[in-house]
Amino acid sequence: MLGVMNALLGIAAMGGGDGEDDEWEKIPEFIKERSIVIPTGKDSYLSLPMPLGFQFLPNIGRLAVEMAVYKDKTAGKQMVALFQVLADAFNPMGGSSPPMQIAAPTVLDPFVALAQNKDWTGKPIFIENRNSLDPKPGLQRSKDSATPWAKGVAEAINAITGGTKYTPGGWSPTPDQIDFVIGQLTGGIGREAGKVAATATAPFTGEELPPYKIPLVGRLYGSTDGHSGQSEKFYENITKANEVENEIKGRVRDGISVADYLADHPGAISLAARGNVAERQVAALRKARHAVTMKGGADEVSKVRAINERIANVMRNFNRDADLIGKRSGQ
Repeated sequence: MLGVMNALLGIAAMGGGDGEDDEWEKIPEFIKERSIVIPTGKDSYLSLPMPLGFQFLPNIGRLAVEMAVYKDKTAGKQMVALFQVLADAFNPMGGSSPPMQIAAPTVLDPFVALAQNKDWTGKPIFIENRNSLDPKPGLQRSKDSATPWAKGVAEAINAITGGTKYTPGGWSPTPDQIDFVIGQLTGGIGREAGKVAATATAPFTGEELPPYKIPLVGRLYGSTDGHSGQSEKFYENITKANEVENEIKGRVRDGISVADYLADHPGAISLAARGNVAERQVAALRKARHAVTMKGGADEVSKVRAINERIANVMRNFNRDADLIGKRSGQ
């Protein structure tokens, strides 16, 4: 009953279900699995951690409510999610990493996580080079939350291995990969130090400071606002759009009719087209933001903030479009 009430409150307060702006669904799943989420606004919430092991019980009610409200959360998907929560709750090895990271020896966990591009919560560690024919240096794929020293190390490695500001060298890691490795080597102290640095520099760089990067506060407070709150859902939708595009192109290339596929997925072409546009827009805006930070200047902070807001708008609009296309298609 606690899980049922929590889900109903969250969906009602944060515009879930049939609303165009579904902020409840944008809350990371690992937070909803392990915490009681109390909405404090349309796009903000408090997360109160539940005791380990016992979090399995409220998830039964939450997953049942979400299955009833969301068309894409089928009984099969929710049962898989419930078994994952059960495995996490009673995992004798501790933690709730993806299966490969649980199975691998502890010393190999950072390497497995980087190879999978998933941290212990299942979230992407870094922004991947999505177009292998148009590679970008790691520094250009940096998240806002990257620390200054990680950016410096990433830039140095890229330069030493033959790269420039515009082209990648033989090895061009992102600052987020550097931060992840430092956090794994130094533990909680290193991760909190990174949060302190991000919090201290944000007012002077114009970069967005997501709540989870604020020391201590991030453990209890979250927000789906800004492009940090939109990015996870955005890249999930981009992946879906790319899969749809590949399916259509593959059928055309092999001389197979796409009529049946389009009949089952009436919004497929629209999703693929809008996904391509949104992905190009975000890539161009990230490139422009990188150029502003490299150039510097008195108005750098205001320009970076303006670009971040434009990125957030592009992501928010595409997420809304993808949701509407999915609802019209019954997906």
